[in-house]
Amino acid sequence: MRMLTHSKLFVKVGIDVGGAVEDGFWHTPVSRLLVKSSGKSSTSFATMLLDRVIVDLFHRIGEWFQSDARSPCVVEHNGMMFGEVTGVDTAFSLLFNEGMGNDALLVGDSFISEEYAHHLEYSSIICNSLGRHIFEGFNSVVDMGGTGTLAKTIAQEFRHTKLTVVDLPHVVATVENTGNVKSVAGDMFDFIPPADAIILKSWRWFWMKTRWKKTQLFADMLMMTVVEGKARTEKEWAGCSSLLLLHYKITHLSSVKSIIEIFP
Repeated sequence: MRMLTHSKLFVKVGIDVGGAVEDGFWHTPVSRLLVKSSGKSSTSFATMLLDRVIVDLFHRIGEWFQSDARSPCVVEHNGMMFGEVTGVDTAFSLLFNEGMGNDALLVGDSFISEEYAHHLEYSSIICNSLGRHIFEGFNSVVDMGGTGTLAKTIAQEFRHTKLTVVDLPHVVATVENTGNVKSVAGDMFDFIPPADAIILKSWRWFWMKTRWKKTQLFADMLMMTVVEGKARTEKEWAGCSSLLLLHYKITHLSSVKSIIEIFP
């Protein structure tokens, strides 16, 4: 418990036991995210990140450095990229979708729900629920990727907005079309339904504010190893936006991610 307390997963407290004060331990905002019964748990997300399909990729980094392969995932899975792996590995696909849905629920609540933002001790930007302004006034929104968890969170707050979830058939097969949320099976590189706004949600990690730099480095490693991605600086975003004649707005969070709005 001393190790977990030092890691900020628990906090040491005094407990009254028959009139005597003894040492006890209580949850921090981080450890509360790992309690299944909390209703806002990251357990599925953490389990997904620790699955052999993810972990085994890190054992291939050395081999990847000495090859022309696009990523350690391609080395491990005989030329398949991560999205293709989730399409053929049914067990991991279910775990991945559950984990990302779990993450999407927390993301949605963090910038829409003022109450939950305070619970996670986020910055004043999020605690004041300024993230809500992003969806106000939109009649239609497309959520690119996932099983509709984020779309449903938004739909509950903005009941006039029509939400469409787009992903590959095996992913959206579990999406329940109810109310103002519907799903469309397809490849985003082939077709995106017309809408007032499009959401591209990436992976997100929650940690204590004092550890955000270490978490960011781990996130960069995960992106490089698993999904062939690249973290871009705000300067790089400005360059891309300038070339495409687009404007952007970045709302920084107290975690390693930001809300990035791109518009004409």
